[in-house]
Amino acid sequence: MNTAATQPVAPVRHGYGDHRDQFGDLYLPAQGPARGAITLVHGGFWRTHRGLEMTAAAAGTLAARGWHVWNIEYRRGGPWQETMQDCLRAFDHLETLVDTGTTTLVGHSAGGHLAAWVAARRRPQRLVTLNGVVDLGLAHRLGVGDGAVAQFLGPRSTPSDLITADAVTTLPSVPTRCLHSRADERVPFTISAGYAAKARRLDRDCQLIEVPGHHTAVIEPDSAAWPTVLSVIENAWPTGPSGRDAT
Repeated sequence: MNTAATQPVAPVRHGYGDHRDQFGDLYLPAQGPARGAITLVHGGFWRTHRGLEMTAAAAGTLAARGWHVWNIEYRRGGPWQETMQDCLRAFDHLETLVDTGTTTLVGHSAGGHLAAWVAARRRPQRLVTLNGVVDLGLAHRLGVGDGAVAQFLGPRSTPSDLITADAVTTLPSVPTRCLHSRADERVPFTISAGYAAKARRLDRDCQLIEVPGHHTAVIEPDSAAWPTVLSVIENAWPTGPSGRDAT
């Protein structure tokens, strides 16, 4: 498979609300009809110092390969409820911009958490998490991101807030692939492994796929992990529940 982009694709920025962070960058296919639509959710541990520029290179590369790509921004730094609602609203907004056809929801790191949470409340055709923080409770206990989960939920959070915000509380029914590196220095592999194991116990179509590289390798088009990311996004998935882990 040729994993290179044919040429850079420039996005068009669209707002989905009135707040300065309620926008996304829409990348259109470089040529020909679209192969489908991808909503891309960046990471950064829900903090304000990271934005959608993290996933811009991945978005441009995917668009150059024939996809509509909606690289979304959202409010960060709290309150957490606003972050979650922004992601729902941004996902819904894409269908007002393009004929989405098949929609794949892709999230990296904290964006993997947000994408999984949205997928349980909307129905994309597929969900892909990339080194995702898909279990907030476990991430909190492990101290992921130097206390990022506690900061995300805020100093007045309650146990019920964690349950509501956690993607592992309500698993999506859509086919899911969790890509994760054992060498990830920011989000432990065990987080995706546990999420996928729970999904399979509930007879969900969810597979854990191991990839090489560091935490951001999965969103870097020149990395050793990128061919696997492309293969998962672009190829048809076998139907049916569970399935064995790919390594």
